[in-house]
Amino acid sequence: MWGLDLIKVNIGWKIGRPSFIPIWTHKWVDGELPLPLVPTGNSTPSTDQSEFVYQLMLNNSEWNAQILNQVVGETSAKKIKAIPIPSTNQKDTFYWLHSSTGEYDTKSGYGVACSN
Repeated sequence: MWGLDLIKVNIGWKIGRPSFIPIWTHKWVDGELPLPLVPTGNSTPSTDQSEFVYQLMLNNSEWNAQILNQVVGETSAKKIKAIPIPSTNQKDTFYWLHSSTGEYDTKSGYGVACSN
């Protein structure tokens, strides 16, 4: 089932509003960060109150910079704050990391498979 594994490794999340993506266990920040995110300082998945992406937002409409800096550190926080938050309620969705549209197609899947 290497094809399914290939797809799982090469998809990301497009956040919704509110976003119920688990912060620590899902790839929801573009591929530049080591994913899943690693908590900083005293914040750990077991002690931090933030479990889902929506908990890093203010009123589900903007990122909470103070919490982001405390939980994931300044560098990761800067990248997260660049992620747009939808202006209307939407579900979280998957997207293909190797396509400008975010949709999987066999041509890009084959290209990724050949490069591995």
